[in-house]
Amino acid sequence: MNAALTTLHSPLPPSERAWRLGSVAFWPIAKYGAPALIGLGNVPLCAFRYISGKPCPFCGGTHACAALFNGDWLGAWQANPAAVPLLMLISAHTLIWIAEGVRGQSFAAHTTIHRAMIWAWGSVLSFILVSWVWRLLNGAY
Repeated sequence: MNAALTTLHSPLPPSERAWRLGSVAFWPIAKYGAPALIGLGNVPLCAFRYISGKPCPFCGGTHACAALFNGDWLGAWQANPAAVPLLMLISAHTLIWIAEGVRGQSFAAHTTIHRAMIWAWGSVLSFILVSWVWRLLNGAY
């Protein structure tokens, strides 16, 4: 094997490979767990909101997740605009983990994929913060 390729893709230990392949199991939990949580009624889903009385940046995320799984993009956006790009990014990251698990090799920190994911996470986290402040200031909760 080419020495450049060996340094570019480092082998994954078996436990890490299993974890990355197992990450796909979280999607059925999200698909069926979100509606189940919503169906609980008045059970507080957010400890931050329960304690402070103010919504956290992720309030509405459970409703957004359930709406996305039902194909209701507008409903997801209305529940929490920041949840839509966050869930899309989590989906993309899960696909990368699955690809790494199948290959048995991780993408090194200097690859384009890794740099793009760092940029994407920073952008989405910034959007979550801006969206949260905007919604708090405008009384959207």
